[in-house]
Parts: sequence; C-alpha cells; structure tokens
Amino acid sequence: MIVSIHRVDPSGAISLMAANVPYSNLQWTRRLSTCGEFAAELACAFPGEWPGRYLLTSDERDEVGVIEKVTASEDSSGNACSISGRFAECLWARWVAPAGGSTAKGANWRQAVTAALTNWHMSDIPALSMGSGTSAATGSSYSLVAEQGKSCMESVYAVTFDAGSRPLVSYDRDKDPGHLVVSLVDGVDRTRGQTANAMCVFALSLGTADSMEYSGDYSSMCSEVLAHASKNEGQSDEVSVSRTVAVPGFDAGAMWKARAFEDVSSLIDQDANPNAALVDSAGALRAYDHQAAVSIDGKISCAGYLDTWDLGDLVEAELPSLSLVAKQRIEEVREIWKAEGHTVEATVGTKQLSRIARAMIGRR
Repeated sequence: MIVSIHRVDPSGAISLMAANVPYSNLQWTRRLSTCGEFAAELACAFPGEWPGRYLLTSDERDEVGVIEKVTASEDSSGNACSISGRFAECLWARWVAPAGGSTAKGANWRQAVTAALTNWHMSDIPALSMGSGTSAATGSSYSLVAEQGKSCMESVYAVTFDAGSRPLVSYDRDKDPGHLVVSLVDGVDRTRGQTANAMCVFALSLGTADSMEYSGDYSSMCSEVLAHASKNEGQSDEVSVSRTVAVPGFDAGAMWKARAFEDVSSLIDQDANPNAALVDSAGALRAYDHQAAVSIDGKISCAGYLDTWDLGDLVEAELPSLSLVAKQRIEEVREIWKAEGHTVEATVGTKQLSRIARAMIGRR
C-alpha cells in the first residue's frame, strides 16, 4: 500500500508534501464504534517540519489519517522515525458542545448527523463536501443532542452505530484537491438468513478464519429497562412518565431476567413534555447499554475483504466448541503491512460498545 503525506495550512488548504513515503511497518485499524487509528515505522526521515498539520493518505484505503505523534532517534548507524495518529473523523473530536449543549436537527437520524458534521467542527479544518449517505435537512422532527462538554465525534458515533452505519472522511487529490469528503457508510447484512447480499461466515471449518477467540460476559445483561423522564412546569406542576422497554437480544430461554433503571430526561428536547412515545424512544436507546458484552476476535482470511465483507457488516461466526453461531457486526478490522506481506484481523461483537452515551432521540 502506497502512502502519501499532505500539509494543511491554517486556512484549511491542502497541499501534497511527500508521495510514496517508504515504511517498514504500517498498521491500519478501522473501527465501527469510534474513530480508527494508524501507526507507521518510516524507512526515511520525517519528510517535513514537526510539529505541523499533516494528513496521511493511502492508495488502497479510503480513510485519511491525521498525524498526531512523531518519535525519532538518531545515532551513528542512522535515523529512525515513527508516526501515528487517528483517522480524520477525530477532527470532530476537537469541537465540544458549549454550556447548555447543542442540537442538530433533521427529518431523520441521517439528516441530523449530516447537520452536525457540517456545523460542529473547528474553523481551521479543510473545506468539506458531503458525500454518499449524507442528506440535507428537510425537516426537524429528529434531534441529535450533544450534551455540554461532549464532542461532536462522540455524539455522532453514538447515533450512527445504532443505525448500523459509520462516518467516513476521505480525500481524493485528483478529483477534488481542495476538499475532504464526508460520507455515511451503511453496514450490509451478510448472514445466511438473507438472499440479497453475498454471505459471510467466519469459521475454521470453512477456511475463512485461522483462529477464533470468544468472550461473552452476560453479568450486566438485562431483559428490560425502566425508563423515566420528568419535567418541572412550575413550582408545583411536574410531568413524569415511566415506561418499560425491552433490551434487544434478550433470550428468555438462555438468559436470566433483570431490570435496569435509566433517567432519560436529558435525551428529550427541553421544549417537549415527556410522553409515552418520547420515553419509549429514549429508553430504547439506553437499552443498548444493557446488552451482553460479546466479542469474537479472529485471524481472518483476507479473501473477500472489502468485496464480500467489510467493517460494519452483519456476519456470522461459528464456534463449534460452544455450539455457537453468533450474528454480530464487524466492529474492528486491524491490518498490518510488513515486508513479509499483509495480514488482516477482525473483531466481531459488541464488547467495545459498552456504555456508549446515546445522543439522539427521534420523534415523529
């Protein structure tokens, strides 16, 4: 994979600094529930001045890296340099909501996220173009709320994960040298229960995995959430609503029933009075925090990667030792390029999603 480094000036203008930068080791970690990251050991000196505002791009992956850390050493035998950072979605982590929070609205979650990505960032990032999957607002019935002190990135990822999607920032110097392109990429159902897409099953017996490691923690799994919201209308008048909401994935035949309590008042627009529909919607978002922590790590065959399976896709993983077939999304993909070749590892499951703060509530 060929990588290049670009300089970003304080106005946001992007210019190529070094093409085809040599390296001996490159790690590329893509994540569904939060911003991914990269690290590289260069086979040359850093090709610019440090510190600086630099982006790293590749010819084979859509992600754009923001160089955040550089280490270097010099001795009589020569120089060594390594760089690392997060992908460009982290640019939205640099903006946080002011006192009282911020709200981005649209007719649905996709429009609300598009509005947030368009407006909730610092002024020095490169110019943006909204790409595939984004949508301009045509209404205001859905609200994405960033609580005081919360970043845009954190708020957006909470929403996109619930929708089976993820934000992606890319850069094409040939097509549009002056803009970063912001897209929303939807995961694809590749389980055996559907026929519209190519199936993907990770299993040693099928030769699609070299090793599999499973962890399933059901100690905090609940069957239901008691969602409560209240609002003071005056000194004596208070609107209070409580609703019981089922937790997705609960199986009464294999799991113990348990109840959790969640105050969802902060998820309801300050201008609206709590009612059954609003509390049900907010409770459904909080219910994801009470699912089991399931993780399946595997050394996966590269065959079909990016064609028949990708980050965010819903796939199956077989573990005969547990008589288990898990249907989960691909949460993380770790790629490594060395002189010996290219390897791919993937994590399937929800382990890394525990206690994500849900930021959106949709109201019809």
